[in-house]
Amino acid sequence: MSLRCNVPESNAETYTGPSVSDFNVAVQELTSAASKGHLQAKHKLGILYSTGAEAFKKSNAQPTRALSQSCVKAVKYFKSVAESGHTISRRIRAAWKQYNAGDYESSLRNYLAAAETGSEVGQINAAFLLERGHCLGMTVEECTRASIRLWRAAARQGNVEACLRVGDFYYYGRMKKHRRRQLSQRRLSRDSGDTAFLYREEEDGSFLSTVEGKAFYFAPGPYRWVRYVLYPEELVALSRTLFRRSMNILRRLVNGGDAPLLSDGTPCSIVNELFGSCSLPPSDLSPTDVVEDDEEDHMAIAAHYYRKAAEDHNSARANFNLGFMHEWGLGLTQDFPLAKRHYDLASEGDGALASSIALFAMRVHETIVKTSLGYKKVNLPWPFSR
Repeated sequence: MSLRCNVPESNAETYTGPSVSDFNVAVQELTSAASKGHLQAKHKLGILYSTGAEAFKKSNAQPTRALSQSCVKAVKYFKSVAESGHTISRRIRAAWKQYNAGDYESSLRNYLAAAETGSEVGQINAAFLLERGHCLGMTVEECTRASIRLWRAAARQGNVEACLRVGDFYYYGRMKKHRRRQLSQRRLSRDSGDTAFLYREEEDGSFLSTVEGKAFYFAPGPYRWVRYVLYPEELVALSRTLFRRSMNILRRLVNGGDAPLLSDGTPCSIVNELFGSCSLPPSDLSPTDVVEDDEEDHMAIAAHYYRKAAEDHNSARANFNLGFMHEWGLGLTQDFPLAKRHYDLASEGDGALASSIALFAMRVHETIVKTSLGYKKVNLPWPFSR
């Protein structure tokens, strides 16, 4: 369906309605007014884009397409009009004033009310406040679950910051599941071709959210020490654990106790005992398999959200992350040319310096990988293999 001036064929020669150029000028002026917040201009643009527009030329009785139909643009303008309504806008203004006044819980309640109506502004602000620890009496796990749900809702609406945020949650392991309960079902779903299971299981909320739980998080990529920069509280917890184990080992050595055994019955060394690898939990799956399975799943979902931000918004940060994941094969196939492409796209935005450094490091990395493959091709041992 499109807006069209119905003109009898006999009067087509004398048609004096809006021409194609008139429609172009009208859209240009309405767009300018809409960018300044004019509600009627947004509403009219929504109508125009939802139906498209046709006009006649004086010398031709056939209609000419003046404006192409665009459901995406129509929804954008209609959504802006709806969010500017009295109820939602009043709540968002009140929440903003309460936040500036330091009344975070009241601000969160108003943002949550706006978020439940589908307001993108309400969703991202409520998610931010929940993530900052304003939980309205909820537990830490419930608060984290609510924050993630709102970030994902905003990401589904195409918000670039929400897409990056959710991608970071998965990339850095903050959406870690209770592994053994989920792993067998993941493998069965893969075998049956049900890849959508990874996205459906997001809603169950069975992820770890405490500092103690984060001790089980994998550290992605080649720079494993970065996790302690991102989560310095883990370094404190790790130091306490190592100190406690060191004291236990010292007491055992002083008292002459027997060393614990590994799962295969061999005595446990002091190093293994110190880093907690002496008593392995009984399970049909080895801990290494469990961690690798979780890492692969979460990296794939992180790449999904990064790709959405890169394709829909040309985000420099998302392109940089995709380039890094392709370079090291994190959740994506290791592909140096494709990694270079994403780094180049990131350099076109705000990440020029970071991309230049990453490209230099990638060339060194690519040379090492090709050299190691050359050694394997001629059946020579790679001198730096573990």
